[in-house]
Amino acid sequence: VLKQSCETPLVQANVKVKCSLNKIIDEALEKTRGRITDKVSIDKMLLYERPISMIPDALEKALIDIFDRSAKSLKDESGTIRVITRPKGIRAEIEISDTGEPLNIPLLKLSEKFKRTKTNIKRNNGLLNVSSSQAGSTYVIDLPTQ
Repeated sequence: VLKQSCETPLVQANVKVKCSLNKIIDEALEKTRGRITDKVSIDKMLLYERPISMIPDALEKALIDIFDRSAKSLKDESGTIRVITRPKGIRAEIEISDTGEPLNIPLLKLSEKFKRTKTNIKRNNGLLNVSSSQAGSTYVIDLPTQ
């Protein structure tokens, strides 16, 4: 499934390949489409255009977990999920924000799903920061490009 996003025709688990960050995001959003209602607006500003070296399956799983969490936080299943990719020095950044209920971050960090998300990002040598307020939550993934 991921082969269209990456340079190699066969993507193996735990093997880094050059892939389009934006296509991985699109594929993760497509896989969560059934869990995100039509009342949710998905805003995308995909400004990072170059392929990066990644384990695509791990990153896609982390993104699906974040999109699911964002969708669940939206009151009355309506609101906005915004996805931004951008260069950050020699790294790439993905910012996912929502207009949902604030997260209990200490409790979130104890959940198995969050631990799995963080592990999948670490498999890509990335970092995950989460913040939350009355206006919603923001997940920032910082990834190396090589």
